[in-house]
Amino acid sequence: MSETPQLEDEPKEEPEDERTKFLRINENILNWKAPAKDTDPIEHFDVTQAWDAILALPSCQEIMIQVSNQRRLNLVVGVNVTQEFPWKQIPFRSLRDHLFDELPNGQTYHNAFQGYEADNQVLIGYVPLITQDAEDPPPGDPFVMFVDPYDAKLALVIIRNLESYERLMINKRLQRLPRAWVSLGSEDEVNLTISHRYQDPVDVEIQSVYPLNLPANKEFTFRFTKDVRDGYVELVTSESARFDNVARRRITVGIQSAMPRRDIEQQTDPTFPTNAWAQYLYEIKEDEDCLDPMSEDEDDKSKPASRAVTPEPPKPPKPPPDVSDRIQFLLKTLEFNQIDMYRNDYPLISKTSMMHHTTPSLEETLCFANISKSQDRYVCGYDWYPTLAGLIVTSYTFSTAATVESVDTKTDLIQRMVLQPNPILMWSFDDNLNYKLEFESPFEITSLSFCPYDANVLLGGASNGQLVLWDLQNRAERLDYTEMLSSSQIHYRVLINEFLKWTIQIDEDMMVMPATISRLEKSQKAQIMDIQWLGKHCSVSSFGKFTVDENAKANNLFFMTSSLDGTIAFWNLEGQVNKKAAPTSRKELPKALTQYESSHKGKVLVPIFTVVFTEPLTAIVADTPCFKYSPLEENRDDVRYNYRLQLLPQDAAEVRQSFIVSSFYGRLERISWQGLYAESEGREAISTSENFARVHDGPIIALKRNPFLPWLFVSIGRNVVAVWKEDYNYSPIFWRRRQNDLTAVTWSESRPAVLFLTRIDGSLEAWDILSRDDDACLNDVLGGGIITQICEHRPTEPDKLLGIGDYNSSLRMVKLPKSFYQQFSREIE
Repeated sequence: MSETPQLEDEPKEEPEDERTKFLRINENILNWKAPAKDTDPIEHFDVTQAWDAILALPSCQEIMIQVSNQRRLNLVVGVNVTQEFPWKQIPFRSLRDHLFDELPNGQTYHNAFQGYEADNQVLIGYVPLITQDAEDPPPGDPFVMFVDPYDAKLALVIIRNLESYERLMINKRLQRLPRAWVSLGSEDEVNLTISHRYQDPVDVEIQSVYPLNLPANKEFTFRFTKDVRDGYVELVTSESARFDNVARRRITVGIQSAMPRRDIEQQTDPTFPTNAWAQYLYEIKEDEDCLDPMSEDEDDKSKPASRAVTPEPPKPPKPPPDVSDRIQFLLKTLEFNQIDMYRNDYPLISKTSMMHHTTPSLEETLCFANISKSQDRYVCGYDWYPTLAGLIVTSYTFSTAATVESVDTKTDLIQRMVLQPNPILMWSFDDNLNYKLEFESPFEITSLSFCPYDANVLLGGASNGQLVLWDLQNRAERLDYTEMLSSSQIHYRVLINEFLKWTIQIDEDMMVMPATISRLEKSQKAQIMDIQWLGKHCSVSSFGKFTVDENAKANNLFFMTSSLDGTIAFWNLEGQVNKKAAPTSRKELPKALTQYESSHKGKVLVPIFTVVFTEPLTAIVADTPCFKYSPLEENRDDVRYNYRLQLLPQDAAEVRQSFIVSSFYGRLERISWQGLYAESEGREAISTSENFARVHDGPIIALKRNPFLPWLFVSIGRNVVAVWKEDYNYSPIFWRRRQNDLTAVTWSESRPAVLFLTRIDGSLEAWDILSRDDDACLNDVLGGGIITQICEHRPTEPDKLLGIGDYNSSLRMVKLPKSFYQQFSREIE
């Protein structure tokens, strides 16, 4: 038997692993590339196959994540991940701490991620395709994650290609790119209408005298218009250029006020003769003196009458003397011209009165200072008493918004706050040596404001953001009251004082204690910069909505405060009464102990609504009412300074939910808010803001609105002053740069065009915009240090006074010239 040949076994192919098979099947998806140019065609990319490939990766795990776990991982659907951007990388630490323990098979995932470091990133994606066909999907949202880092890299390649393809397809649908030009022969007709420069050779015939002086090869050049002396060029603007014509209504003030020059002979050439002999030199010869010798009549007059004589008959009149021709000509000339050599003819030249310009100056009349209470402090806050003239309240602080402190100065703020007093004094024009009232305060007060509708209420903004309320209880009306005592009462008081010498002498009539203080946790968190009162008819709800009551009897007491913490708070003076206080125990006290108790005691001052801004606020301009003051006629003759005033509010035409604010960073913006629509904390961040032009080179420390033109306001920041119109934010009406830093500003209460500025070097500038706007009309040095505040006494009787708060903690009153408070006719127009 023949042996059957044994065939060698053929080599068997090794089986493919899952990853190699995946790379082979999805090679076209992994190697897809976007076109290099926008005009190139887009290669087809199968989106369905791409998603199937992502879900088919070996280490792809499908998980359902609850909403609570999504918040811990920052994977909230609709916020952190969406269908458009479903992928995100999460640190393994977060998955280990917040997710694996919440999953049913969490231990399996713990084992799958063995060897991972805590900071390694895990790719997780939101894939709603997993549960879109399920009738009863499990709770949570579907996600996928990749355990193997290599699979995660492959998934990122597919995701990048998928996103590029979708972006290209969307751009292709939205944008239509021009295709290549296909010529049909029309360009030849278009080229006929366009002038071209031909470079073809041109045959030129030249005639010249032999021999020729021209070179063999002559290169011709183009002769342009700019190369010729008398050439011209047409300047044509592009079609996209647009020109806006601006009408200049106001030119330089000096050109407007300069009188035109005139040459009139009647003003310079007198009508009488100019010969010297005709004016003062009379030359008469002795033989032509026209004097008669001693006559008998003169002899008779010189002799004394001894006895009565018989009257003689009247003699005929004496004929005129014979004079020379020169004397007759002189007499006729003098009679015709009537020249008085000693008379001043300048006032008689014109009957029209001319304005006499003089250099204005300031005259100091009063000075209020008490060094024992305000040493090493500055005048910071102030306000005038509303119903009596000549009364002002001032607060003193160690620093203001305009002061500059040295870095080397070391101060124990805790010791200063605990041991140092916080003086707030009321001064009167009748007595500039002694203050009339002292207001007790546990904090440093930076701003003061009397209630215009209740003169007994004084509000103070503290440096820590709290509000302090004092109730004067008509003490200002009784400042000049003198108590009349009998002899027995005087003797009894002397005996009592003898027994009380060991006690501290406190004048209770001069001390005003706080009636209430706002809660610290509800108040603003930084220094209060400004306090402004709203109109009687205006109110603010807890939702931040402004409402205007048309009822004439409305008497709302709402006000607002701005702080350096970037908030504007709205308050209601008619606050809630503290329910924790027990009023029953007060009824048992004698009437003498409770008669001076304030009606505002026990009220809770908390802000109704707060608007939050992103920068520290220094000042605000809002639709608040302007107040005019007029003196009452009753008892006006008996009182010189502290006479009664009538307050006349002028409400704004429109109350808007927007303010113009200035920040410590030198920005000026108009902010607006919408208000809330549900119960909340009563705080709202600004919704919109409109920036004004940046002209200031430092923090804006003051904004002041014109009392006559409410749409006009002024701002100062570092050494720039700018006047603005509130509805035009592109540029100020005018702005000027000064030599030194500016510290305070205020408008005149009598003239709408007058502005007062103070500088850090102790100078005062008075601007009259209608006279000149390039520089100040008055520049006076009032001291050698900084001026921190400036305030004008609103009444003009008996004198118009301007208050200056300086570095010596003194408030000086200077008398203004009449040109700065007497209003011209039609000045407002």
